[in-house]
Parts: sequence; structure tokens; C-alpha cells
Amino acid sequence: MPTWGELDQQFQALSEPLRHCNLQFQWGDDGVYYHLSGGSSYAASRFETLAGIAGRKLEELPPDQVNEAVFQRTEPIERWYEVLRYHSGAFKNGPTAVRRDESGSLRATLYAGDIHQPAEASAVVALAFSSLTATMKSETNVSSVGQTGGITAHTVSFTQGSSVPPPPPRKPWWKSTIAIIVSMVGVIAAIVTILTFFGIHP
Repeated sequence: MPTWGELDQQFQALSEPLRHCNLQFQWGDDGVYYHLSGGSSYAASRFETLAGIAGRKLEELPPDQVNEAVFQRTEPIERWYEVLRYHSGAFKNGPTAVRRDESGSLRATLYAGDIHQPAEASAVVALAFSSLTATMKSETNVSSVGQTGGITAHTVSFTQGSSVPPPPPRKPWWKSTIAIIVSMVGVIAAIVTILTFFGIHP
């Protein structure tokens, strides 16, 4: 799937062929409808394809960055049209109409609006989302570096050429045994001396 930056460029390429194009909106009691008019059929068809791709790509963005009405539409192309309505700044409200039955009773209220040059408006929004994702990646990288730094701060490292000091040499086992025997003899001699001093013979 193309990046937002690539979508920005592809929408820009359609700005001239679709400079006279209008994206018309109608909504109200009878539902929501969209109609693309003006421009060459090839450019309009390509625009609709790119709009569908961009609409699917919206799922990559944090939900709080997109107007909640966008995801009420199920078709990707319609989601993109709603993004243009709420995020491009190019949407203009049109007239409001009412439909009545034969008796004059109100049956439906209809609202209208449009976006002139929707390809150019799409390029503006795609560029904004490209900047948003770049900021998100930057914040993620900074967070990762901070976490890694916190971990490595508690590790022990050695500079090149240094080595772990060797453990002290262990004495031969027989030297330790002799030392124990000498200590025991000394203790026994001290006991005998004390008993003799008090006139007690062992």
C-alpha cells in the first residue's frame, strides 16, 4: 500500500486534469449520496481508485485523529469522501431542501454540499496525514531509545582491552588441613593448662 506521501503526489498529479471537478454530497432522511462530476473520465476513474486506497489506509491512523463520522461509512471510498468533508477545509454547504407528500406533509429533509477540486483537497489531507505519521514514528523512536537507555544503564560494560580480574588463587587442600590440626592442638593445650592450674588432672 502506498505511503501518505506517495498518495499526496498521486493526488497532486490529478489536480490539473480535475481542476473543474466537483464532489457533490447529499444527505438527510433519504441517506447519504456522493456524485463526482467534471473532468476526464480517465482522471475521475483514477481519482476514485486512489480515494478507495486512501480510505482503507485510514485504519492505520489513531481513531482520535479522524472525525468519528468517517468510520460510520462502510465503503473505503466513502470514508475518504467524509475525510475530505471534515479535514480538507474545502467543503462548502449548499442549499437545504424538503420533500412533501401529496397532502403537503413533510416526508424528508435533504442537505447538500460540495468540494471543488477534490483531487487537490485530497493531496492536502494526504500531506497532513503524512506529517502526522512522521511525528508518530519520531515519538515512538524517542520512547524506544529512552527505554533502551534505562535498561543499559544497569548493565556492566568493559572497555576494549579490559578484562575481568581473575579470582584469588586457592590454597592447596593439605595446607588447610594442617592449619586446622594446629589450631585444634593449640586449643587442647590451652584446656590442659587451665585444668592443671586448678589442680584438676584430665
